[in-house]
Amino acid sequence: MKTFLRYLQSDFMKIKRSSVLWVHILVPIAGIVLFLFSYVIKEQAAGSMVESFLGAMASAFPIAIGLVCSMTAEQESDAGNFQGLLTGPSKLLPFFSMTVMLLLLGFGSSLLASFGFKAGLAIFLHEVPFGVNFYLHSAILIYAGNLFIYFFHLFLSLRFNKNVSIGVGIVESLISLLLLTGLGDEWWIFIPCSWALRLLKPFFQLGGVIPINPEINAAITLCCIETVLIFAFVIIWFTRWEGKKTEE
Repeated sequence: MKTFLRYLQSDFMKIKRSSVLWVHILVPIAGIVLFLFSYVIKEQAAGSMVESFLGAMASAFPIAIGLVCSMTAEQESDAGNFQGLLTGPSKLLPFFSMTVMLLLLGFGSSLLASFGFKAGLAIFLHEVPFGVNFYLHSAILIYAGNLFIYFFHLFLSLRFNKNVSIGVGIVESLISLLLLTGLGDEWWIFIPCSWALRLLKPFFQLGGVIPINPEINAAITLCCIETVLIFAFVIIWFTRWEGKKTEE
C-alpha cells in the first residue's frame, strides 16, 4: 500500500504543471459560466436549466475523458517512452496509480461541475431548485456511468494515439445524444456511452430518484458487468504490453 501511495503521489506531482489538472478544473467552470449566462439571457426555469446543464455535462464526459487519457498517455510517452510505467518492480502498480489518479480527478471534476452550478444559481441568481443530495447523486450517477469509458480510453490512448482517443470520445458523445431519442429505446442498455445520459432522464423526472424497473435494472447490471470486463481486459493487455503504440 505504501508503494502504491508513493506512485500515486508521484503521478499527482507530474500533473501539477500540466494541462491535465487544468482541464478538470477549467472545463467545469467554463460550462457553469456559459449555462448561467444562458439562463440570464433566456430566462428559463431554474429546474429546467439544471437538467440541461447536467445533461450537457454527461454527454460531454466521453470527449473530456478521451482528452485527459490521451494527454496522460502522451506525457508518459514523452517522459522516456513509457519507461515509468514499464520498468518498475511491479508493472501493474504504476498503471493502477495512473488509473486511480484519473478517476479521482474525474470524480472531483464532476463534483465541481454539479455543486459549482448549484452555487452559481444560489449566489448570482438566488435560485435553489434542488437540495444537496440531488447534486451529489447527479454527480455520482454521471461519473459511475462513465467508468467504462475511462478504462476503454486508457487502452486507446496507450495502444494507439491521442487522435484515436479524442476522435472516439467525440463519436461516443454524439451517439449518447442520439440514443437519448426513440432510436435508443431498445439498445441503450448495451452501449456504455449512453448509460449516464439515459439514467439521468428518469432521475430528473422523479426529482432525484432512479426508478426500479426491469429496464433500469438491466442497464445497471450490464453497466457493472461490462465495466468489470473492460477493466479486466485492460489489465491483461497491459501486462503483455511492451510500450509500442500505433501512431497512424
